[in-house]
Amino acid sequence: MPDTLAVFDTEPAFTSDWVTLRVASQLIVAASVRVAGIFASVPDLTTGGSDMENTSAELAATLERYLRYRAEVDGGTRPWSDLVEFFTDDAIFIDPAWGRIQGIDAIGQFLVESMTGIEDWTFPVDHLYVDGNDVIVKFRQILPDGSEQSGYSSLIYAGGGKFCYEEDVLNMTHVFEDMIASGWQLPPGMKLPPKNPDRNFSRP
Repeated sequence: MPDTLAVFDTEPAFTSDWVTLRVASQLIVAASVRVAGIFASVPDLTTGGSDMENTSAELAATLERYLRYRAEVDGGTRPWSDLVEFFTDDAIFIDPAWGRIQGIDAIGQFLVESMTGIEDWTFPVDHLYVDGNDVIVKFRQILPDGSEQSGYSSLIYAGGGKFCYEEDVLNMTHVFEDMIASGWQLPPGMKLPPKNPDRNFSRP
């Protein structure tokens, strides 16, 4: 991939190269859900909205709490940094734009910096897939104009209500097409991803 951030040596502008990287970084714990009448429906963890037949009670309870936290973050009643509660101290987070982020403090900082400026984007969950300690979250990313893109998050459950790994994946071609069509512009104060992110996506 080209050195896309070089274009921001001066004032940032809406460019295809940068947006291709930057929007991917918005997939943070990409499983927002809607509850309590304010939000749209979330998959039922015991029925058709998920694959939970062989899931431990502990992991099922963790996922339910995790999804509710995401809903509260999406609704503006929690900061993004609260989601570090679901990660181990040495957890690894893989983001398409920001690369490999390791350690709970670094992940907390990333959650704040990567999401500033897109508070009106949402990430509803369509399905959960669970195989042992491996969790796949199928979600949609929804832009302010209502356009949607498909995405997945892969997590590894470490026990004790925490995950030790997350990797986010999104079809960036689709995202970029929708952003261009909607006329979305870079908001003031948006934090840029690193110029040379760590691209190591190995799992623990």
